[in-house]
Amino acid sequence: MVNIKNIKRNILIYLFVFFSVATPFQIVLAEGADIPVVEGLEIPYMVYDRAAGESIVKNMENKKIAIASITKLMTAYLTYEAIKNNEISMDTKYTYTQEELDLYLRGSDVPIERGATLDVNELLHLLLIRSANSSALALSKVISGSEAAFVEKMNQKAAELKMKDTHFINCHGLPIIQTDEQNMSTLVDLNILVNKLLDDFPEILEITKLKEYAIERLNLKTVSTNPLLGTGSVDGLKTGTTTKAGRCLIATTTEDMSGLDGKRRVISYVFGAANDKERGIVSLGLLNYALDNYVYKRVVTGKERYSLDLDGINFKSDKIGLMPKTQCDKLLNVNSTYKLRIEYLEPGKETIPEGEVLGSITLVEDGKPIEKIDLVTTEEVKRSGFFKRLWKKIKSKF
Repeated sequence: MVNIKNIKRNILIYLFVFFSVATPFQIVLAEGADIPVVEGLEIPYMVYDRAAGESIVKNMENKKIAIASITKLMTAYLTYEAIKNNEISMDTKYTYTQEELDLYLRGSDVPIERGATLDVNELLHLLLIRSANSSALALSKVISGSEAAFVEKMNQKAAELKMKDTHFINCHGLPIIQTDEQNMSTLVDLNILVNKLLDDFPEILEITKLKEYAIERLNLKTVSTNPLLGTGSVDGLKTGTTTKAGRCLIATTTEDMSGLDGKRRVISYVFGAANDKERGIVSLGLLNYALDNYVYKRVVTGKERYSLDLDGINFKSDKIGLMPKTQCDKLLNVNSTYKLRIEYLEPGKETIPEGEVLGSITLVEDGKPIEKIDLVTTEEVKRSGFFKRLWKKIKSKF
């Protein structure tokens, strides 16, 4: 179980060891705003709760931005998809060429010699842990035969996922030298990709959680570019850096959910940070803010039972049972006050069928309704016959 206090302590240790300064940023609720913002920071950022399917904090989430090596998440997705479709396997081999060596010389890579042979599993590890550009290029060739064909597939997948503001020009995220043209996207689009990746191929986290990786036969040992690994339960996800994109990081962590099975996962997005210090502080602040200030709970189980009084003259019973039509799980702000408001509808005079809506449960946050669940009948209650109703009316007079 994730201990939030431990996360806080680890964050403080991280800030002391790596930055040795206090953070200049605060997450506050700006006047007139519906969600908090990071005060004094004008870059794109967001923190998203996967269980709730909603953002807790966001800024410039629709701004089109350069994404640098975050690109490699799409490269990874298409690699996993090709494996799933039996087009390649983790054991498929690739031999490095001069083209991969040329990318290595541009930086953010691992020293693998021309002629060395790696399998897809090794390429994926180098891609996601060390952000190796040459691995991205190698994977593109393994899957599509050429980078150009692979990039076409990247853009097709982006369109399929409705990433409407995303465009790829290469498989790794480096800028075009002559024009500085780069892969572009938005936080909204990248969140679509990240959630699709975690839905379809959660095994990616078994790689992104690793702080280091070695290929002994090549005498190669490398460390992760993600500076947050080892902080709390952070287990991913990807860094990126170019001059145009700035310092970028998509980070993710989990905690147990009160009364629910599984883990609650939150994801932070920080793009365009001025330096590694800013990127790390804001990412940790967003994750910690989400875990500290919000809980994901089941507020209506669906098993609750209620009773509605009926007109004993018109119906064969003087009561009818009600239950919630669905359960309700909700992301709750720990600083707010919540209550459930039960309301009933007046039934007609005809037979009441099972499953008819005769009320509602409304979740109220600080006096404001935020969620409504129908109450439906648990049984059929028939209308009394004419003579039965007449007899009941006569009896009621005496």
